[in-house]
Amino acid sequence: MPGGGEEDYNPFMTGSRRAAGTFAAIVIVVLAWTGLSAPGGAAPAQDVPKSLQKPIQHEVSVVLHLVQVYVMDKKGVPVPDLVRSDFVVTDNGRPVDITEFEVRTIAAPAAEPAAVRPGEAPAPAVARPAQAGGESATQDLGMTRKFFLFFDFAFNNPRGVKKAKEAALHFLDKEVRPGDELALFSYSLTRGLSIHEFLTTDHARVRQALEVVDAGKVAGRAESLEQEYWTAGFEEPGGQLASIDRNSSNLRWRRQESKDQARNFIHKLTTLAEALRYVPGQKHILLFSHGIAGSLMYMHQEVGSTRTPINVGDYVLRADYENMLKELSSANCQIFTFDTRESAKVPTLFDYDEQTFGLTRGAGRFMFTTGGVSQSPDLFFKNENFTGLYPLTKLAKDTGGVYYGNINEYERNLGRLETMTGAFYVLGYPVNETWDGRFHEITVDVKRRDLKVSAPRGFYNPVPFKDMSALEQEFALFDLALSDRPVLQAPLEAEMTALAAPFGPDMNLGYVTRLPSGTLAGLAGPKVEIVSFAFDESEDLADMRRVVHDLSGFRDRDVVYASGGSLKPGAYRCRVVARNLDTGRAAVASCRVFVPPAPAAGLHLHSILFLSPGSGPAYLEGVGQAGRRASDASSSWASLYTFDRSLFTPAVGPIAADTARIFCAVPCSVGGIAEPLIGLRAFLVDMRTGARTAVPITLHDKVVWGDLFVQSVELALPGSGPGAYTLYLRAEEKTTKAEAHISTELILR
Repeated sequence: MPGGGEEDYNPFMTGSRRAAGTFAAIVIVVLAWTGLSAPGGAAPAQDVPKSLQKPIQHEVSVVLHLVQVYVMDKKGVPVPDLVRSDFVVTDNGRPVDITEFEVRTIAAPAAEPAAVRPGEAPAPAVARPAQAGGESATQDLGMTRKFFLFFDFAFNNPRGVKKAKEAALHFLDKEVRPGDELALFSYSLTRGLSIHEFLTTDHARVRQALEVVDAGKVAGRAESLEQEYWTAGFEEPGGQLASIDRNSSNLRWRRQESKDQARNFIHKLTTLAEALRYVPGQKHILLFSHGIAGSLMYMHQEVGSTRTPINVGDYVLRADYENMLKELSSANCQIFTFDTRESAKVPTLFDYDEQTFGLTRGAGRFMFTTGGVSQSPDLFFKNENFTGLYPLTKLAKDTGGVYYGNINEYERNLGRLETMTGAFYVLGYPVNETWDGRFHEITVDVKRRDLKVSAPRGFYNPVPFKDMSALEQEFALFDLALSDRPVLQAPLEAEMTALAAPFGPDMNLGYVTRLPSGTLAGLAGPKVEIVSFAFDESEDLADMRRVVHDLSGFRDRDVVYASGGSLKPGAYRCRVVARNLDTGRAAVASCRVFVPPAPAAGLHLHSILFLSPGSGPAYLEGVGQAGRRASDASSSWASLYTFDRSLFTPAVGPIAADTARIFCAVPCSVGGIAEPLIGLRAFLVDMRTGARTAVPITLHDKVVWGDLFVQSVELALPGSGPGAYTLYLRAEEKTTKAEAHISTELILR
């Protein structure tokens, strides 16, 4: 039997407080596998086929490429009344025929919108196609607004982060519309890039993650240090500031440290831009930051200095920053920068006079000294060369966004942003897709010269999975793990069930996943990773396990894979992703389970495992499944759910509606009951009508494990027809009259 080493990761169950959100937890764990130094959500494909999302393939094919376009008048108000013939699109300089056309308007609420509360389901989308001149597409092309809330903790201040958090919550409560996709990112010196939530229409989840954003991560002192470095150079020996300890070598070392921090920030954003290039449509990134000090990178004049009056900045850092701007723009990321400096210090009426004429350290700017004019790095009125004003302005301008200079005015500025993005067009045209990763430069113009067009600069051809970066590969995994309808690929078929039972002291939950032979024909290979996830009721990651198997010998037979772990009592959503690490093809299975508290003395029933007649699947065991007995290290889920593998196989997923009999293994705890006599009854409840039907039951063999036994049961199905049912089993101990029950979903097709 092929096997592999499983990695048992569960570092996120240390407390009830949500530290970074589901996505951040997955990111941290997976990047531990890949060796990346910082956390890095799912990246949907840039090109969407006209029908369903196609499986991954490496030949040339024709796909429908969609372009999201914003058109505004001179006042910045969206113009939603254009028709297909008003647009002119070129791809690499060649005009293209627009075959698909849609206008989407984001409807404002009729009344004051209520705040999004945790746990509430998002309302139906109100973004809808508008009939413009009879040329609007009749189908929904699926484009939505995408907003990324990005908190910069490295170049910020505590008051600025507090205001930024207020702004983001206001944006969620007042400006975001149902159907908008939201994501929450942050960057800090200690944790690097963290993705707390990726693109989702579940705004309540984003709000939950946002509410625990930790302002304590703020470590932004680069701007003050930069001001201090240059003002130190203005002072002459014997000046009033000569007594202050500003050792030049120490300042140079600290300034170099600031450069290194800026370089790390730039590199992480560049990597993120490269990974986001395959997400379709425009990405609106709301960056809350006071920016990297401009004097670190760009030319500025050293006013008052006796040295060379012009400093050209750090060429390498500037080149990295310019490359970041290019990558963000090429990935169709519009950056809307919200400058948090104005919230850092609120000046009083006399601050300017005090800072200008003060005579004691800390009370003034020491503008008049024997060494000339100088300025404290910690005061409100600063030389803008030493702040992030120019880098933030350039970041917004070069990516097609807007710079907002005062975070205190967030209500007005966020209202402008919502208005600006309140209507857009979706244009589609066919392209020959090749898997070479090349960039297509596109232009979008309208025939009316008085309008402003905001459209993507272009898009990248896809690349084979093996040529993707580690972050891009993990984005694809997150898409499969978190999305009910993954966008990057249509997953192959798989089914699973989760079994809550007392397997042992360190295992109370088992996952049983069936990969059919048809799926393995496209999935099997020498390196197939199988990752199991468990999400709690708050959608936080509760458990995550990974194993790599060689499945190259199983292309023509089913595979049953089992893993397990130990979870706190509660309801969980479970998902298993099996992915070929060479091709990227994947299969996904999911289910729900309730883990009860550890059974006390008395009668208890545990999760039912359905069985169907047949044999032949290969069985793969995941590490981390403790045996029923501590001395039996080789036992696993099958030690508890015993059945004859030559006669039966786990029936995972829907069962044929014409099935007359079904078998199952039912574990039963009888702690403290001597020589128990157990009787079982069964009935089906139609989940659509509520009708209840008794099910004849036959008891077969029983395997005893001390105070726990597993009963083999045969059920005669009443021929209810296709549908969703709940199967109830009730047990009664005849001597003590103790009762227990268990229920499970039964799907007949």
